[in-house]
Amino acid sequence: MSTLNCHKKNDSGSPPVWTAGVNEHLYHQCARTGQYLSSSMLREFRECPAQYHAIVNGAAQPRETDVMRLGKASHKLILEGMNAYRQAFTIGGPVNECTGKYYTAASKAFDRWVAENGLERRVVITPDEHEKLLKMREAALRHREIALLLADGWAERSARAGLDGMPCQIRLDWLRADNTAVDLKTVADLTPVSYTHLPL
Repeated sequence: MSTLNCHKKNDSGSPPVWTAGVNEHLYHQCARTGQYLSSSMLREFRECPAQYHAIVNGAAQPRETDVMRLGKASHKLILEGMNAYRQAFTIGGPVNECTGKYYTAASKAFDRWVAENGLERRVVITPDEHEKLLKMREAALRHREIALLLADGWAERSARAGLDGMPCQIRLDWLRADNTAVDLKTVADLTPVSYTHLPL
């Protein structure tokens, strides 16, 4: 987790307006239609302006990967709690009859099961993934500093402001009452790429 103090205003635009009533769906819809610029859509533009314009014009959908799906699920569970997590995600999957174990989300059997049950892949969490997410939540909330950061504040708080004439929006993972933004990141590996060039 990382933190940043949120300033009340910026030098080249309007002061941010906190919008507690903007739900996640509306927030992303406003970004994908070009009504407000968000960090995720700015990333789409940096990587491929044509893809950005295709999304804004309704000709394409933003990419959804398994890493993004699990990241969203971990945010929902850790920051908003079990009820919000269970409302947003479906836990389940097909079982391999030979092994008695669940198929992974990367398998064709999983894709077939999702389609047969009329579900959206981006909201399905396999039982194995669910167990991993529960352990992540337990470990995060057991950490003294993280518990202190999340002891006071609001999850998924949005703000909107103008920046150089461009309407922008941001959705903070967690906003503390002292205006500190807390950012939760999930990574697969904390091991540095190489130790060979570290100064002695």
